[in-house]
Amino acid sequence: MKVIALFALVAFAFALSWPKEYYLHGTMSMPYVNLTIPVAVDEKNGQQMVDIYDGKQKTFFVPNTGLYTSYIAKDHRECTIATDGEQVPVLPDMTLFKKLDGTVRVNGVVCDHYRYQPTQYQRICHYDLYVNHQTQAPVQFKMLGQNLIWGSHYDIYVLDVDTFVAGFSKRLDFDLPSECQNVHTEEPVSGAYAMLQSFFSTPIASETGDAAFDSFAAEHGRHYSASEAAHRRAVFEHNHAYILATNAMAERNDPTALVLKVNEHADKTLKEVLRGSTGHNARVRDETLCNHPDYTYSAARNTPASVDWRVDGVVSPRVPDQAFCGSCWTFGATGAIEGRIAVAKSKKTGAPVEAVVLSKQAIVDCFWDTTNLGCMGGTGEAAFHWMWSNKIALPTEVEYPYLGVNDYCHFDTSASAAPTIDGCAMISAKDVKGLKQAIAEGPVSVAIAVPMSFVFYDHGIFKDNSCGQEHADLEHAVLAVGYGSLNGKDFAIVRNSWSTHWGNNGYIYMDITDDYNNCGIATEAKFPTVSV
Repeated sequence: MKVIALFALVAFAFALSWPKEYYLHGTMSMPYVNLTIPVAVDEKNGQQMVDIYDGKQKTFFVPNTGLYTSYIAKDHRECTIATDGEQVPVLPDMTLFKKLDGTVRVNGVVCDHYRYQPTQYQRICHYDLYVNHQTQAPVQFKMLGQNLIWGSHYDIYVLDVDTFVAGFSKRLDFDLPSECQNVHTEEPVSGAYAMLQSFFSTPIASETGDAAFDSFAAEHGRHYSASEAAHRRAVFEHNHAYILATNAMAERNDPTALVLKVNEHADKTLKEVLRGSTGHNARVRDETLCNHPDYTYSAARNTPASVDWRVDGVVSPRVPDQAFCGSCWTFGATGAIEGRIAVAKSKKTGAPVEAVVLSKQAIVDCFWDTTNLGCMGGTGEAAFHWMWSNKIALPTEVEYPYLGVNDYCHFDTSASAAPTIDGCAMISAKDVKGLKQAIAEGPVSVAIAVPMSFVFYDHGIFKDNSCGQEHADLEHAVLAVGYGSLNGKDFAIVRNSWSTHWGNNGYIYMDITDDYNNCGIATEAKFPTVSV
């Protein structure tokens, strides 16, 4: 998938070198994710201000102080600081690039073509920069890489420019806003700004000597500073060794054997993965959030041997990606609602009904309280309570698309005559049999603990006895869409929100043999009730 950004073409010095002060504006989209991100950058005297999504998130780099991030918190703005944060190096280091012969037309502009092509072990990777032939202003920056050890797909990053002004223009306000005055809330760099840092960082000039690490960095477009490269290599080597050791124990020709793979998280610690790619805020179990009694296993119910709600479109075929926002809880909640509505309509009409994808961003923006904080996490049962108790009619994904950052609320949250759900029910804690019966009636939102084996899951039936099963252990919200058995092992079919490039096309098969509460899958399960 492409990443796109645009700059305005303005003449500056004839030599291809970048000014120390400039203003830049463009748009960006992430690999794997259908997101378009407007970005603006202003730099002067070592200071930098980065505006993401037209002011929705603003980051200020102050030398010798750190990075201040101002973000929307429902109806006001708040701020955090990362004292060890670094500014985004937006324009590439041209000492690495070689000018190619001739000109090419890019975005309707006749351009000179510069390329940097590292010669690193077992990979193809090149960086292309296109500049206006007459003005030498940047038009497009593109990275294309293919991994030859693990990967089959290309990573493509494209930067296209709509406004670029050499010299300080003060189009962005460098003054720290009021919410960032005297702020003491220390938070590591994360979210959209961390993604921009990864994209814009200068390409590494040479291989590290570790073939696996170099290939990983090429495939995933990793650009490390000299100070960070050694740390990331050490983290990668630890994770890579863990993956190899786990796979060595897998029995050949056993389709249930757990197999892991190197993926985009391989240079991250578990703490970093949890901070950037989950978002379930653990809290004391509160059944009062739902208006129905706990759902408990009953021998009187008919429990089919297997269920898969992906069939007939009850579950949307598009596996979502929460990207750099801790919004997993909204994906688990809306996935359960979408599926339950489709099941109810199908029963009513007697014909298959495909799920209508609902807006996650509407929940991120409009539902806030002390523990439900948009991209900083929340819980599915609290989202259900907000919807049913306030008679909320949730918009569709088309009507209110996903951004991956907090924004102000943009839809009518007043009581509706046709609310999306009319209630919810929690499944009795750790009742795996009850969970299966609930899944037989429709998709269920579940919360789980996340060990490293989950992060690097590829295929097979997943089981990790080391992860916790208690409420406080739960870190990530996902969607249970079915269950079945294979070679004597029972499993739940679970959809993650990390795109199809994670796991088994975005899914994981979690072992629930002998009613095992694997990573707490049945500790905090819940589903909405609907009327159609």
